[in-house]
This record gives sequence, C-alpha cells and structure tokens, in this order.
Amino acid sequence: MSTTSGEELPAADDAGANSSTTSTLPVEPSPEDDPLINEAPVDESPDPNASVPPPDRGYRGQEELRPPAVLWGNVKTAEERLQAAINDQVTAIAQARSFRLRSKHLGDALERTGVQSGVTVAEIDAATGRLEARAVTGFVVSSSGNIPDGELSPDLSMYHELLDRQRKHRYLDAALTVDRQSIGELNELKARLGSETLALYERGRFVETSLRRAEEQARDTSGAVEQAVIELEAFRAGSEIYVHGVTFPIAGRYSVPLIDSFGFPRMPGTTDAHWHEGIDIFASRGTPLVATERGVVSRIGNGRLGGLKLWLRGESGADWYYAHLDGFAPGLRNGQVVEAGELLGYVGNTGNAVGTPPHLHMQVHPNGGRPVNPYPLLKIVSDMDLAAMANGSYPGYRYEPRLSSRSQPVAEPATTTTPAPISSTGSTGSDPEQANDSPITPNTVAAEIRSRAVD
Repeated sequence: MSTTSGEELPAADDAGANSSTTSTLPVEPSPEDDPLINEAPVDESPDPNASVPPPDRGYRGQEELRPPAVLWGNVKTAEERLQAAINDQVTAIAQARSFRLRSKHLGDALERTGVQSGVTVAEIDAATGRLEARAVTGFVVSSSGNIPDGELSPDLSMYHELLDRQRKHRYLDAALTVDRQSIGELNELKARLGSETLALYERGRFVETSLRRAEEQARDTSGAVEQAVIELEAFRAGSEIYVHGVTFPIAGRYSVPLIDSFGFPRMPGTTDAHWHEGIDIFASRGTPLVATERGVVSRIGNGRLGGLKLWLRGESGADWYYAHLDGFAPGLRNGQVVEAGELLGYVGNTGNAVGTPPHLHMQVHPNGGRPVNPYPLLKIVSDMDLAAMANGSYPGYRYEPRLSSRSQPVAEPATTTTPAPISSTGSTGSDPEQANDSPITPNTVAAEIRSRAVD
C-alpha cells in the first residue's frame, strides 16, 4: 500500500489482514490546536556585539600573560642616573684624597716643631676630647635630668650620691665649674705652643674633620653607584620594577642559578589552572626569609594554594607576596612595620606545594597592580651578593635557620648553593615531608618543574 505522496506503508501480516482494524495516517494538527498559541512574544534579540566570556578557571580572573619587553625609557633614565652617581663618586674620592694629603703634610710639619711641641699637641687633643664628651653629657643631662654614672669628673666623684638626689641645675652648675677649669687648662696648653705651631695644629684639626666627612661621602656615593648598577642591569634584563635598596628575600643558602619560572603553566587540567605569577626560589626547610624592603606586613594567613603566606607592602608601593612558608617570625603580626632584611618567616612547602622541595614562591605587584616578573631584579641582586661573598666583603647573616620537627640541619650541598644578603611555630609530630629536606640539586628542581606545577 502507498500513500498519496507515493510513500510505501509497511505491509500488514496475516493476522493483521484478518483484523477489522483499519490503518490510517496521523492527522496533521491545525494551528488552532497548538497549546502554545497564546504564548507571549519573545524578547528582542540580544546585543549582536556581546562577547562570550571565557570559562571560569577558578583563579581570580587572571589576566593574559604579557610578553616580556625591555622598557627602554627606564634603561635610559637608569644610565643617566648611573653616570651621575659615578661622577659624584669620583668627586668625593678626589676630595678625600686631597684632604688626606693635606693632613699628612700638616702632620709632618708638626713633627718638625720638636718633641716637646709634639707632646703638647697630644695633650691638647686629649683635653679637647674631654670637653667634647662633657658637652654631649651636659646636653643629655639638661634634656633628661638624669645624671649618668661615670660621667662626673674625678674632683666631683665624692659628691656623686648627693648630686644624684639634686635637680639637674645643681649638677650643671657644678659641672660648669669643672668645665671652666678644663677650658683654662686647654688655653694654657695652647699658650705653650708657638704661634706657628698653634696655627698648624688648628689647620690640622680642620683638615681631619673635613677628611672624615669626605670619606663618609665617598662611602655614600659608592652605595649610590651600586644601586644605580642594580637598577640599570635589572631594566636591561627586562624588569618592570626597581626598588632602591632591595634585599634578597632568602637570608641563607639557596639553589643557584635562579630559575625564571614566571609565566610557566601551573596546575593544568584543573579549575585552578593558571600561569605562574612569580618565581620559586629553592632552599632547605627552615631557611630564614626576610623583608625585601622596608614596609608593613599584612594578610598573614594560611591558604589552600599558598599555604602559610603573607604580604609585604613596601615603602616603594610594591606588594610582595611570600608563599609556602614553614612558619612565621615569632610575634609577627598584621600591621607590623619591618625594615629591609628583617626576619619574616622560614622556607617551607605548605599549601599546594606539599610533596615538592621546600621553596619560596615570590610575587611582586608594583603599586598593588598586576604581578610582574621579579626575576630580573632579584637575579642581579643575587649576582652582586655572590660577588661580595667571593671578594670577602659580604657582612654575613643576621638570622640562623630554624630547626624543628619539620626541619633538619642544613647540610653541605652536592651542587652549587649560596646564601643571600643580609620566624610562628611549625607543626609537630612525624612528617613524611622530611624526605624533602635534602640539599637541592638541579636534577630535583628540574624534576619538580616537569612533574608538578605549584602556585
């Protein structure tokens, strides 16, 4: 059988052929039978320019990774600043050498005045020093009203107990009498010198004072040159930030060379997938962590990803993020002001870093904005510290590693590790993570990067 449209219908079997039921085609419903005939009209079509947002990755709406770029304007400014610092240093050194030469000539001239005059000059120096010390003591006493022990002259020592009970003007009156005697003694000593020798002595005192100031200025300019070099080399390497006087965050042995892992994929295939917003610096558990600059500590806590963590708002305006700590400095609190190089905590592997070698995850956010790569800046600081250690000018560490049930003594590494420039309680009990406290080697670091991605 076929329909009017020519479409074949299934043939009925024998039982169906004897049935009284007649096969019919389904009836097409009419518009009047539509149950949604009275449905309200639909809204207007959406904005054709609307875009579909990317799927939520569960990582704070992370911005796209920007490719690294050298900020040539910053490089030029840093070059000019370095040249100015070098010029200041050259001038300061030249002044110091000039005063040093004049001091030597005056000293030679005084020696030629004779042995007796030489002894008198030494006596004048001693008397002048005593008067200067008493002037400082008098200022302290007049400001506080307290009479410090051991600051009275021998002539007044028998009255010490009495003077200690009297008010400060009594002490000052008595001390003034002794000072008048000392001044008279000093004038008498000067009178014993000839006019020529006295002139040499006075000029020598002036030159010595000027020399000390020039040498201090030369030391200051040397520090300015060092900071200018750090700034220039950091910007040349692609840094987007420079902090004057920045201190390396790990005050102890750490793995070198540093690894620039900024932008590396982290936790792929999970809702926390993201690119790495900082760098990881590997060190033994319990290695001290210090403030990179003077600033205020905030947001001390324990997070799912960062583990024991804290933020440091630096005096420069930069926010520094420390994560995966094993513990905090004793008494550390939110709002605490710390100086550059002051203890903040200890290296660990808490949070989503459990099972990896202990390390510091470090981020930096200039002016509280998006994260930028801290590697170029910290790399040059690390390199300069290594150079200071090599030439013996490094001052040493301020803090000792923390030893607890979670940490073991720092052993000599099989490969190159180094300290950085110049801590909260840890958990107790048995800890399988102690196996990760062995010295860090390039193989363990590379294996960690390949096999596991952490915050």
